[in-house]
Amino acid sequence: MKIETEGQCFVLSGAFDLSGNKRALVARLEAAGATVKNTTSSLTTAVVIGRSQWPTNAEEFARQRGLPVLTEAQALELLERGTLELEDAAEPDAPLDELIGEARAVLDGEPDARAWDALTGLLDRCSLERQAALVDYLRGPLDHWSIPQSAKYTPPKDSDYYIGQWAESAPLGVLRVAPRSWISEALQGEVQPKYSLARAVMFTRMKLTNKDVIAVIGSGAFTNASALDVGEHQAKRSGAVFTAVAQSPMAANLTDLRLESFLGTHARALSHDSPLRLKRLRLNASTNTYDEAAVASLCCSAWVEELEELHLESRYSYQRGAPRIEALRNLPELSRVVIEPRAGLGMLMGVLETLPATETLALVGKIYGDQGDLTRALLERPASGFGTLDVSELETYYEKVSVDGEDVTLQEHLFDRLPGSRMCEGLERVRLGPWRTDALAQAFEARGIAVE
Repeated sequence: MKIETEGQCFVLSGAFDLSGNKRALVARLEAAGATVKNTTSSLTTAVVIGRSQWPTNAEEFARQRGLPVLTEAQALELLERGTLELEDAAEPDAPLDELIGEARAVLDGEPDARAWDALTGLLDRCSLERQAALVDYLRGPLDHWSIPQSAKYTPPKDSDYYIGQWAESAPLGVLRVAPRSWISEALQGEVQPKYSLARAVMFTRMKLTNKDVIAVIGSGAFTNASALDVGEHQAKRSGAVFTAVAQSPMAANLTDLRLESFLGTHARALSHDSPLRLKRLRLNASTNTYDEAAVASLCCSAWVEELEELHLESRYSYQRGAPRIEALRNLPELSRVVIEPRAGLGMLMGVLETLPATETLALVGKIYGDQGDLTRALLERPASGFGTLDVSELETYYEKVSVDGEDVTLQEHLFDRLPGSRMCEGLERVRLGPWRTDALAQAFEARGIAVE
């Protein structure tokens, strides 16, 4: 497909770093003879997608109508050359070998959410007969997808929420998230072969009612999914939603559950017979919508008797510490506790004091600000008996922050001070990753702590 700027009507969606900003790109396109609109319509002839965007309505609009979808780099190339040759996408009823060829080109690249989005877009364009055959082809390669280390914890931007990072990261540790359009189709009662490829279902930001969520969960569309996010606590999920999870066709394969609340009405679902056995439980520790008695019931239930990992998000910078969920201490001993302190490490104060027994404590993600509380949150924290401290995937926004009026790095303020701190009492090993220096490694080893 050959595209020119002259006479095109573009819609831009996302952030445009290569151009400087969206306004600059709009000005260049208009100067080249194109029209740029804010929203899609019958006049739209092409869409330009910026960075780190969850598939947008504009992108879905273009794909459904077979319109060109350009990256920012392609848009800049178009402006430079005046024309751009785009590889034609296979038609819905194209021969299967053409569809497989397009899929193979995607699979040859690095596994990430953009690759998954390209494959789901291809499946959406297929007729049901072609879709079934393409699903059979994709099943093997996709089951061998491994998540690149760099994709696990993509640094959030100031405007990002939990879902906003998922275009470049692995939500719930799974790349294959059911697109919103698939969930909407399942809500309408559709059953299509492509649904079997999804490994995660999330309702966050979909503004679905409890009845809608229950309908999707019970539809049988996503029985192969291993991860589920039931959605925001603001949605006030009913106890019936959790009962539906426990009794749904998904329950047998579901090993990863993310919650933003757990109240007494939710805990009633624990009384139902269910094959649900979680390996990982994720909680947004920044909310106050947890009932201690309900959480205590969850921690003693069959749902978590095989639990291996607890993942706690600590998100909002305006709170002074995440709320303590004391009942988490009732969990069985775990292999790993992961804390993702997105807003700042000072948020750890409430979380660290309520951890269950664990072999490994890992701090992950990219933090900003609030590093003045590090001493209280970490260095002066009493030993908890965990054997491994893993900070290899912890990053910081700022090279230096002000602590007590002095600009210091995270290396100086935390990691160089860790050896010999109360937190390292009884520690057997530490994974430092990029924070490792020869002097720091020697300091840990001098105290009998192995460095990985």
